[in-house]
Amino acid sequence: MGSAVYLDRINSSEKQLFMTDFFNSGLSAEQFLQDYWQQKPLLFRQAFKRFQSPISADELAGFACEEDVESRLIRFQPPHSWSLQQGPFDEDDFSALPDNDWTLLVQDMDKHMPALAEILDYFDFVPDWRLDDLMVSFAVKGGSVGPHTDSYDVFLLQAMGHREWSISAEAMPDVDCLAGSDLKVIADFEVGERWILEPGDMLYLPPHYAHHGIALDDCMTFSVGFRSPDELEIMDAMLEEMYQRDGVSQHYVDASRPLSQQRFAMSEQDITAIKAFFQARLDSQSELFSTAVCRLLTRPKAVLEVHAQNWLAEEGQDSASASPDQQLRRNPYLRALWHIVKDEVQLYIAGEAYHLPLQAQEQLASVLAMSVIEFDQYQHICRTAEGSASMEILIQAGLFAWK
Repeated sequence: MGSAVYLDRINSSEKQLFMTDFFNSGLSAEQFLQDYWQQKPLLFRQAFKRFQSPISADELAGFACEEDVESRLIRFQPPHSWSLQQGPFDEDDFSALPDNDWTLLVQDMDKHMPALAEILDYFDFVPDWRLDDLMVSFAVKGGSVGPHTDSYDVFLLQAMGHREWSISAEAMPDVDCLAGSDLKVIADFEVGERWILEPGDMLYLPPHYAHHGIALDDCMTFSVGFRSPDELEIMDAMLEEMYQRDGVSQHYVDASRPLSQQRFAMSEQDITAIKAFFQARLDSQSELFSTAVCRLLTRPKAVLEVHAQNWLAEEGQDSASASPDQQLRRNPYLRALWHIVKDEVQLYIAGEAYHLPLQAQEQLASVLAMSVIEFDQYQHICRTAEGSASMEILIQAGLFAWK
């Protein structure tokens, strides 16, 4: 596959051929998930053959100069010091940089640049809600962000130039970091394995594997990061959903309890009973729990919410005014997912819930996979009541807009 795959929508037959041989590894997607995902690293040589980056270093720097685009500039001062500067930047910031030892990182580039979003189509072996973003980093010779760990899965795709990657021999959930540093750089990093990656090569790392990438020349890396909610986020979402519903909360009861022997003691039996009460309440509120989780997983970051609103202001137009030469385009800054509850489809967009008949499931699954809907496709979808209802919600919620 050549670079053209990143300039046009991915051909379905080409993707099917590609995914039969998972990133040219000889594995299937199922084998990768069973044997490697969240378990151990894997190096893919030429995961993307003849790869050419859809974005240049100058274009990346341009994004880093924009307001509301998350960017960082990291300078390495040998032998063991790194400094961090947050964006946005300007031309003077870049012109003052030395020839060596710095890295520019820009988050959410899959939202800001459509050609990069197409790369994420190759990572649909897990559901979309598990994907976070595609971060792009550009580094000159010697540039690095220091040895560190991440709490999430990541695929590191070499897009340009060469980078040496060193990783730990095992996961390191607890590490000691350098004192006084702007970054969480591991103090005593021990190398387990080391490789040099060239364009098209890709390294998968499960959570907490320490890694250190050093640019050997001007190079660019695409980091496909995944996300998973932690227990505090889930509990907070659950409580927020409970607060919004009247009559959901109940008090703990302890009828027929035994006589207390110690006035100020908390017995193990009481702890067990309260825990059982809480677990029973959680088990009985499965619909509330699923709603809370789906809201959480589709709620955009604050900075992306600003972009979503700006995108709608530029693109937005109601369907009644649309003409055959227009398209519906998907808002790249909003998340959506659907979930079946009893006899209906619950659709979640940017943390809001919408309800559709069960018959809308197949149509909805197809539409959510599209980034562009032509006018005649839109008319075809709206021929059925459930299709028309789905499109009305998708447009009103801002997930699609006429262009």
